[in-house]
Amino acid sequence: MQTKVFDLPSSLKLETRGLTLAEENILASADRRGDDEILDRVFASCWKGTVDPGPYKLGQNNQPPWSDLIQGDRFVHMLFLRTLSYTNGHLYEIEVYHEDCGTRFPWQVDLLKDMPIRMLNEDAIERVRTGTPFETSIDGRVVKFKIPTVKEAKFTEKLQEQFPERMMAAMLRARLVEVEGVEKRDLMDWLDGNNGVSEKYPGLTSEQGEELRDAYDLVDGGIDTDVEVVCTKPTCRQAFLHAVPFGRRFLLPSKGIEARKRARRLGMGSSGD
Repeated sequence: MQTKVFDLPSSLKLETRGLTLAEENILASADRRGDDEILDRVFASCWKGTVDPGPYKLGQNNQPPWSDLIQGDRFVHMLFLRTLSYTNGHLYEIEVYHEDCGTRFPWQVDLLKDMPIRMLNEDAIERVRTGTPFETSIDGRVVKFKIPTVKEAKFTEKLQEQFPERMMAAMLRARLVEVEGVEKRDLMDWLDGNNGVSEKYPGLTSEQGEELRDAYDLVDGGIDTDVEVVCTKPTCRQAFLHAVPFGRRFLLPSKGIEARKRARRLGMGSSGD
């Protein structure tokens, strides 16, 4: 069975084999443990060796600590595993809905061309290794933040469940470690002023929120999951960004013989063959 060595954004380098029907069974099964644990099982099953541990402390049999990988490593590993497992696996067909004109249409993403990989620089790799937070300045305060691991990303989900009406603040809060002069319990209020009712904090402006997002993105690695698509409606043809869905279904084969034929036909001669 074909194996390949892949370089992940954190400098972790793994030798991996492609999926078998046994792993497809795991991915397709109704498992209540959640996508992360299912993917950990699949990654461990396909893992053949660790060439370079990068910033991670290896576990049993020198396997990476799958749930402690940064999210960028998780996404890129999924992408590489799909490209390795299927004929023209670099081609991923998604369904797109264009709200402006109400058109729904299929779109094919070339995972190797449309979603370039961002590698961490040496400073970021060392900070992941040591757990040292990054620093920036927002609203005159020193802000410390981190690149979250897969396990830590669950904190984002908990915040979004706890504060469904404060979704944007919750997404930013999940990476914060410390803000100068702000108690940890007040970090959400520092971000959004508790939707304008906080007496202590006015909340960040949208421009300041964008500065914080930029600070996060500048040090992070992985892939940008938003790709440019063009509406297929002849009277529209508008270009816009669409988020590519990930999850266990991402690693499963295309549904239907025609979809698989189309993927093979359109992929002939491309870099992913």
